[in-house]
Amino acid sequence: MKIPYSKGMTFIEIVVAGVVLVVLFGGIYKLFQSGSSVMRAGFWVNKAQNQVRNTLTLIRDEINHSNRFLKVTENGPDEMDAGKYVFKFKKGIIDSSFDGPIFQFYQCQTRVEFGGKVEKEGSAVFCEISKKGSNLVMKKVVDTGTPIERLFPERVLLENVTQIKTGSVDGAKQEQMVETMISFLITVTDPLQPDRSVTEETKAKVDAKVVNM
Repeated sequence: MKIPYSKGMTFIEIVVAGVVLVVLFGGIYKLFQSGSSVMRAGFWVNKAQNQVRNTLTLIRDEINHSNRFLKVTENGPDEMDAGKYVFKFKKGIIDSSFDGPIFQFYQCQTRVEFGGKVEKEGSAVFCEISKKGSNLVMKKVVDTGTPIERLFPERVLLENVTQIKTGSVDGAKQEQMVETMISFLITVTDPLQPDRSVTEETKAKVDAKVVNM
């Protein structure tokens, strides 16, 4: 009884099969790499949008609480050091080369005096939002009195900031019961992909006197 002869693969066939596998897996890898790049881009954009929006919300809330330092007595309210407790900001386009303060303002609690006696001490907290390199940072420190909240000398709010744009308009023109409306726009850029960026904007109410830096 003869055993059927089984022919093995030749060297040429092995090489051809190897080339086919290399081409096949190369195509699969490129598809995977392309898909991963799209996913990374989408992930960065979503993350950046959330970070910028959260930062703008925080800044808006902090600015909304800016006000003058008043003293209330039997004779009525009296603004204390009117030239000092104002809202200062750098107006216009702030690019990546700028380092320094953008907003400076005070959050004040009224001092109350009746019959020569202090009913409520009152306090003033100095706030500053600055750009340092590509970071947006904020500080809140005591100016006078005893604040009721926890303060900090410096806190990073946002990274990879490439442009900031600020502006203002009379509150009455916006039909707002405030003195001024401040607009604030931030652009952040992907450090690994400079052509990819996210821009968001918000507005805040300011009751204190507004002064350009």
